[in-house]
Amino acid sequence: MAVHGVCAFVVNNWLTLTVMAAISGALASLSRRLSALRYLIARVDKSSQINGGDLVAKVLKHHGITQLFCLSGGHISPILVGAEKLGIRIVDTRHEVNAVFAADAVARLTGNVGVAAVTAGPGVTNTITAVKNAQMAESPLLLLGGAAATVAKGRGALQDIDQLSLLKSICSVCDFRLSYGRVLSSKSKIVAVNRNKEQLFKNSDAFWKPTEAVQADVGSFLADLRRFLPGYKCDYSWVKSLRAKDNAKESKNKEMASQPVDKYLNPIKLLSILEEMMPDNTIIIADGGDFVATAAYILKPRGPLKWLDPGPFGTLGVGGGFAIGAKLAQPDANVIIIYGDGSAGYSLMEFDSFTRQKIPVTAIVGNDACWTQILREQIYRHGDRAPISIYPKDLNNVSFWRRGLGELTKEGCRMHYKLGTYLRAHYSNFLTGDPKEIFVQSSDKDRCLDSASCHLAGMYRPVQEQRFLPNFPWQPVPVHTRPNDEDGLLAPGNSNCPEADREFAALKHTDEGREFLAKYADFYRNLSLWTGDNVTDWESAAHVYDCVMIERLYGLPQPRWAIDHFDDLMYQQDQSFVWFSKTLLLQRLRAGPLAKEILHNIIAVTEKPTDVRLYMYSTHDTEIASLLTLYGLFDGKSPKYCATVIVELWQDITYGNYSVKILRLDYEDRKLQQVLHVPLPEFESRIASKLPENWARECGRKDTFVVDSRDVFAVAVVSWVALAFVCLISCCYCFCVRESNSKKTIMYQPLPTETIS
Repeated sequence: MAVHGVCAFVVNNWLTLTVMAAISGALASLSRRLSALRYLIARVDKSSQINGGDLVAKVLKHHGITQLFCLSGGHISPILVGAEKLGIRIVDTRHEVNAVFAADAVARLTGNVGVAAVTAGPGVTNTITAVKNAQMAESPLLLLGGAAATVAKGRGALQDIDQLSLLKSICSVCDFRLSYGRVLSSKSKIVAVNRNKEQLFKNSDAFWKPTEAVQADVGSFLADLRRFLPGYKCDYSWVKSLRAKDNAKESKNKEMASQPVDKYLNPIKLLSILEEMMPDNTIIIADGGDFVATAAYILKPRGPLKWLDPGPFGTLGVGGGFAIGAKLAQPDANVIIIYGDGSAGYSLMEFDSFTRQKIPVTAIVGNDACWTQILREQIYRHGDRAPISIYPKDLNNVSFWRRGLGELTKEGCRMHYKLGTYLRAHYSNFLTGDPKEIFVQSSDKDRCLDSASCHLAGMYRPVQEQRFLPNFPWQPVPVHTRPNDEDGLLAPGNSNCPEADREFAALKHTDEGREFLAKYADFYRNLSLWTGDNVTDWESAAHVYDCVMIERLYGLPQPRWAIDHFDDLMYQQDQSFVWFSKTLLLQRLRAGPLAKEILHNIIAVTEKPTDVRLYMYSTHDTEIASLLTLYGLFDGKSPKYCATVIVELWQDITYGNYSVKILRLDYEDRKLQQVLHVPLPEFESRIASKLPENWARECGRKDTFVVDSRDVFAVAVVSWVALAFVCLISCCYCFCVRESNSKKTIMYQPLPTETIS
């Protein structure tokens, strides 16, 4: 009856509905335009933004979830990080089906919901057997599946499939939360181009139906379109810059290929040799992650369809099957499988098929599983801060910086908390979360001490049993420090080192220094007039940049000269770091103590393992730049807030050999970049000449008496010799006195008398 009633309403009131639809359409259009206007003018408070992964984690925590089973992937990593922050244990498996089986077991044994999270595409499809198993057993199970970005849906994105259709028949609830894309003007003309007629409208739903549809090759269409746009010119410098980047990448690959790896193969060198040897009829089967990604940079396909990888679904384990099919389809082809050590486990059994079917295939497995990390040392710059000082003619009042000049801001606190959280998640298989595994030392500046505290709050967020107050997610971790004038380790610019000061001052009188100062003399004079400060060199110009850059970052008003010459000031800032440790002596005195400390920690753990697995140093941009200069890894750019250098010690558990990795982390993109990996002996030899034997003495300090091990040994030897000499003299003296007393006794001893009765 209800259905007939609705149908009658539609038939009898078609005119009313038509008017209502027109009004509704107009209101919807107005709503879209107002939303677009709000999007353009609304100021977003970045501090109010929250990650979607954190929201999911909060819901799980609210429902009493204590563990989350997964096989990690990029689509679900925010959920894993958010859950970890709330104390939910992350349990990763080797296959997605086992993650769901584990959640099923928890559900059966506890009566609570078991939760598993897997990445998109093949991550989801790998769970179907286990999900069906849980359904048949009536287990309360929640599966969180990753998915391609909403804006990329239906557009051929990696691992973009209709996952809901696969799971609807075996799930009680199967849902996907829609999102909203950016607003595009309805006046825009949409032209769909595709060589496949059936796919001409494939991406049309991303906007609305195209005005025009062209069946053509996309490349040819764009080339023809360019000829019909006489007013349009392609900026050749952009193309040139892309080629330059390609050439730079090629040079970098060659440089990395030449780096030796103790007793093992350098993967880039191996792939470079393979690239030179591969015949033209080679078909490359790519099945893996990191190793395959490296191969994609080095190996060049010999022609169309000569490189076969999983494609948009990104499935691991295609190697064996692809190789069989490729060899049978092209019997004369030379088939090579490039395996990662994880993906190899999916299809190594197919070598039995290769043998039985007499199908010749070559496979290369990139296996780094025999290396284990045993020590990590982390050196980072403090977070966002107020200017160290403001110049006399500054338009802005110092009162804007409520915590004071040079102090960490609220944004700086947030930055280091997030950095600590990120590194905890990244090193989750290495760190345990127990504070006894970490030693922290900071420069004796408030901004560095505060950065260390915020960093530790994110990295060592306590689990339930570590909390000393309920609902207070913080635990104390000691931070060590020493006075600035005595701290050659973390405050090289403020410590008392007269020899370094003399060496630095002398740089300005070298030919190179005088030439640099003369070149920018007019700029320095203008800066002095504009700022009211005495700007005479790169160092004082860098102080101006510091103030201008921070005020610009906070949207404070700036004079015209600061806007016009911002790039010039930035160059002076970069140069100040280059000159700060330009000579070998400056590197030895300014970065040498920290480099020596790092090496000492490494050597100590190779000789006798300790509970400490992580050494953390909170310092300044000058120390970051100086340390990288000492290592030969400085790129000439001033380190940004939270810039981090990580030194890792690795051991080959088979042969016992050690190697050192150095990585850099830029806070903005949160990507660890490996810049060095060498055997430990080579690492020692490359920095040996830059390590001070006695820093205080080499600095020429006269206010303190400091001795090193050689001094102690020398004093000990002299003391023992002196003591032995004193003992010898004492023995001789005692002997002489005894002899003398003996003679006197005999001389004056009365003769015995006899009593005669």
